[in-house]
Amino acid sequence: MEVAVIPIPEDFITNNAFGGTDMKTLYITAGKTLYKIRTEIAGLPR
Repeated sequence: MEVAVIPIPEDFITNNAFGGTDMKTLYITAGKTLYKIRTEIAGLPR
C-alpha cells in the first residue's frame, strides 16, 4: 500500500468524506472551499 499526499491550498482542513456511487470520490472542505478529488481506492461507507 502506498500513502499519498494531496496538496490543498488552504491552512486548515475542516472535514473530509468519500462519496459517489463507487465511493471513489473524496470531498474535502477547507475554509469556505469544497474540493472534489477522484481516488483509485474506494472509501468505506458509514
